[in-house]
Amino acid sequence: VKADTLATQLSEERYQAEKDIWPIEDALKSYKRAADSIAAAQASATGEVPTVHFVVCHCRESLDWLDGDRFYMPAADKAHVDLFVYEKCSTPIDMSSIRPMFRHVEAVTVND
Repeated sequence: VKADTLATQLSEERYQAEKDIWPIEDALKSYKRAADSIAAAQASATGEVPTVHFVVCHCRESLDWLDGDRFYMPAADKAHVDLFVYEKCSTPIDMSSIRPMFRHVEAVTVND
């Protein structure tokens, strides 16, 4: 964990000062809960690949951040990843560059 590593490099005084500004303890607790949950799921895994749904609310912004190294995608044998883009501005979306990364891609037009 980068946060743990960085925290150990701070003096106790500096660490306490940073805790007053940033929710460090809450973040570390949240990380531990997530890590414990993942470990428990892996321990009881049935060999079934989980399905993950990414949901993006969209209104004329670029979706480039979903492409390439900027967005972590698990290997296909680790998770089935589906993308749902909720288009709030009735603007057509070109998803041709990101479509190959996902098992399923769907644009859903909604009224904002």
